[in-house]
Amino acid sequence: MKKIYLLLVIILALSLVVGCGTDSNDVKRVGDAEFGFLTIPTDWVDFRDIGMTESGIPHIGFRSATGSIINLVTREGVDFEQFMQDMGAEYDLVQIDGYDAFRTHIYFEGHEMHLYGWYFQDANSIFRIIIAEGFTDEIAQVKEIVETTFSVSR
Repeated sequence: MKKIYLLLVIILALSLVVGCGTDSNDVKRVGDAEFGFLTIPTDWVDFRDIGMTESGIPHIGFRSATGSIINLVTREGVDFEQFMQDMGAEYDLVQIDGYDAFRTHIYFEGHEMHLYGWYFQDANSIFRIIIAEGFTDEIAQVKEIVETTFSVSR
């Protein structure tokens, strides 16, 4: 009986140790001073949006194993208020890193895909855009990553 008990304790201890390395709550801080920073799960990888790259739009991006994407874009010399007025989209006002941000949302019903955009101007008058896309089952996590972990500085 003591051997069985000891074996169960060892198995439990090993499962706890092994589980620590694969916990989906493991995160890393990514980004840079030009585009800003996010805290994302460790299984996300760097991503370059081909359309943005071909259009000459500087950005950095990150992609989950299941296909969710977050892109960070900065634009200098953009009239923020004029941009939002010209866009003419419905939006919610949210906080990103202490800044008022306009959040837009498009849902692609046939694909169960969501596209969110956050638009704001930082203290240095740099126009910032965060674009996130993901499937319905993961988009809440993606929104939370953007709205709770993005910051202009590390």
